[in-house]
Amino acid sequence: MAASKIQIQAPQVDLTEALLWQHDIATYLPQLVQLKNDWYQAHHVAFWQQWVIDTFDIRTCNQFGLVVWSIILNIPLAISQPPSRQGKPTFGFGVLNQNFGRGNFSTVAPTVIVLTIDQQRDLLLLRYNQLTGKCSIPWINRMLNRIIGDYGKIYALDPLDMSSITYVLDYNPSAGLAFVLAQCDVLPRPSGVPIKIVLKPRIPFGFGIYNKNFKSANFSNPFLVS
Repeated sequence: MAASKIQIQAPQVDLTEALLWQHDIATYLPQLVQLKNDWYQAHHVAFWQQWVIDTFDIRTCNQFGLVVWSIILNIPLAISQPPSRQGKPTFGFGVLNQNFGRGNFSTVAPTVIVLTIDQQRDLLLLRYNQLTGKCSIPWINRMLNRIIGDYGKIYALDPLDMSSITYVLDYNPSAGLAFVLAQCDVLPRPSGVPIKIVLKPRIPFGFGIYNKNFKSANFSNPFLVS
């Protein structure tokens, strides 16, 4: 979560502190209070400790906790996708545009894509930091390294003219991470300043060091400068 300090949850309670010196000579009252205190330690404390893990902390919460945080942060965990090319024919076979694996290349109606648990967690953490953090480049780079730095090197660049903030992914991200970054506006940026996402160039498809195809020509020239 954000780099700022989070209040430490302390659910422990000691009911025996309610006993006064007048109760020292009581026969049964201290025993009853001690039994009650033992029950609280075994059930009350354990409940709140598990609640922090399952609901309060985005880094560890379960599916229920992720749904709660999606409501708090006002960001959905399922993304509606319109048809890929409205008004244009979709490549495929038959009325359902089926491909060779019997899946669909595209749909003729909007679809809803439900994110995986890892995608949901990354999305919520980025959203949380977007709302609570600041947009300085050092802070953004520390935040990115903390949340999604395990996937690979990622950093932000500022051209110092308020034209945009460029996020550079020095690796080929997974489809899930690429989908979240492309579809959801969760990367921190100053108000009114757009963002650009630059991905590491993919290796051209081909054979050998020159990416030769079947006719011995090149699919791509990795040294071409445009």
